[in-house]
Amino acid sequence: ELQALKTLRIGENELTGVIPTELGNLRALTSLQLYVNQFTGQIPSELGELQALKTLSFFGNELTGVIPTELGNLRALTSLHLDVNQFTGQIPSELGELQALKTLNFYGNELTGAIPTELGNLRALTSLHLDDNQFTGQIPSELGELQALKTLSFHGNELTGAIPTELGNLRALTWLQLSNNKLTSIVPTELGNLLALTKLEMRINQLTGAVPSELGHLQGMTDLYLSFNQLAGKVPTELGKLQSLIRLFLHVNDLTGSIPPEFVNLQALESLYLNGNEMTGTLPTELGKLQAMKYLSLDHSEFTGVVPTELGSLQALITLHLGNNNLTGPIPSELGKLKALKTLSMYQNQLTGAVPSELGHLQALETLSLYHNQLTGAVPSELGKLQSLETLALCKCN
Repeated sequence: ELQALKTLRIGENELTGVIPTELGNLRALTSLQLYVNQFTGQIPSELGELQALKTLSFFGNELTGVIPTELGNLRALTSLHLDVNQFTGQIPSELGELQALKTLNFYGNELTGAIPTELGNLRALTSLHLDDNQFTGQIPSELGELQALKTLSFHGNELTGAIPTELGNLRALTWLQLSNNKLTSIVPTELGNLLALTKLEMRINQLTGAVPSELGHLQGMTDLYLSFNQLAGKVPTELGKLQSLIRLFLHVNDLTGSIPPEFVNLQALESLYLNGNEMTGTLPTELGKLQAMKYLSLDHSEFTGVVPTELGSLQALITLHLGNNNLTGPIPSELGKLKALKTLSMYQNQLTGAVPSELGHLQALETLSLYHNQLTGAVPSELGKLQSLETLALCKCN
């Protein structure tokens, strides 16, 4: 009966039951927010009568059923949040009529079917989140028309086929999240045109081909996740131009070649994961200049040569994984300077010499794994000072 009501916001309570169909009578309503409650049942189709509505937020409830096609009548709508419910069925193609829509969030439901090509009509859209559903089929190339889009996230679905090259037209895009799908073919070189991009996430797919050198154009990128694919070839030297890069995850692919010495330019880098590839060559001494490094994972590859003493300069380092390679020579005593180190893993190499007593200085160390090497001499008594140590593996040495 509240015909003049413009805003109804009763979020973050413990309200239960169904959403009343009578809310469809509130023709002056511009904002309807019932988020984070315990509402059940379906969205009333009568809400499609709210022609003045700009914000509709039902996220974080227990709503079920299909998304009503009548929501496509809400031509003033700018924000639609239906995430974290139990909706099923397909996204209605009628939502492509919502020309004013800026935010469309449907993540965390049980939605199925293909992503409607009609979403490419939403030219005002800045945020599109369809994560953690059961969508199938290909990513529509029509999404490349969304010139205002800043965030595109399809993580955790069952999408297949190639990544559309048209996504390279999304010049405003800052975050592209396509991880944990079944995408195939190559990483499009056109993604190198996305100069506003800060996060590119495509891990856990079936992508093949090379890592595009064009990604080196993305000077503002902080996160690059391409792990758990079937990417091959060498790591592009051009990635050494990404001076804003904080996290680089290329592990568990089929990459070959050596670590580019150009990585010395990545002074903001905190995480470098190259493990589980077929990379060869020696470990660059330049890695010791990456003072922001916290997590360095180079295990399960085919690296040779000695462990650089320069790694002892990485004062922020928390984990160092060098296991299952072909490394030779001694364990550098300089590693005893890594006061923040919690994990030191160098198992299954061909390391020789004694276990450095300096490792006893690593008071934060929780895991020391040196097994299956050719180490000799006595176990240093200084290791008895490592009061945080939980795992000590020295088997199959001498």
